[in-house]
Amino acid sequence: MRTHSLNLHPNITEKLSFFEVAHLPEPLFSVANQCRITANEIVAMVDNHPQLTLGLQHLIEAKDCFVRAAVAQENARKGNTNPGAPLPRSNEVI
Repeated sequence: MRTHSLNLHPNITEKLSFFEVAHLPEPLFSVANQCRITANEIVAMVDNHPQLTLGLQHLIEAKDCFVRAAVAQENARKGNTNPGAPLPRSNEVI
């Protein structure tokens, strides 16, 4: 597997920025991090191409769905009747 080249197309670099996960609380971090790992692995294997950009966009959309599902699951676990309510953030979250 190649490492990210220094000449990534700006569109690919922009798409990768949507996979940042450090700001997310658990369990959202773990769910989103799986998508971040996948995105980085794919970018390391596939050269710059419009279809790579499109694939990353679809992965961003999938990640967002997975995170929303994790929010709903966590809210259900905590007995919150609004499954889409945001999870409380710790004071350490930036």
